[in-house]
Amino acid sequence: MPKLLLGFLFAAHGIIHLGFVTPAPTDPNYPFSLDKSWLVTSIGLSVSTVHALGLLLAIVTVSGYTLAGLSAANLVVPQVWWQSLTVIASVTSLLLLVFFWHNWLILGVVIDIALLALIATNWQPFAA
Repeated sequence: MPKLLLGFLFAAHGIIHLGFVTPAPTDPNYPFSLDKSWLVTSIGLSVSTVHALGLLLAIVTVSGYTLAGLSAANLVVPQVWWQSLTVIASVTSLLLLVFFWHNWLILGVVIDIALLALIATNWQPFAA
């Protein structure tokens, strides 16, 4: 059961990033927006370039965490891939969250950094 729970948590963390690619509600405080990025104002990138970058990062993050979840649960994807998939998903998630920063996204940053730190220590939540 712990493998399934871990897999679910990875997938859930990834799926929350779908907020960046789904239609936003009218609430101006909605944190998942590809239309607001400091990259546009600070670096001068075009809005369409930044939006495309955000879309790519969101797709890789959602896919990566979903595959990492399947891998951690040892379903469909080989379990030995979970660390690599988690690193890829965590890095793209961090980039996405930082590029499109909103104060409400701090928990996502903490989760990504914690996962990277655990993997750096060679943490194994289950027997290989």
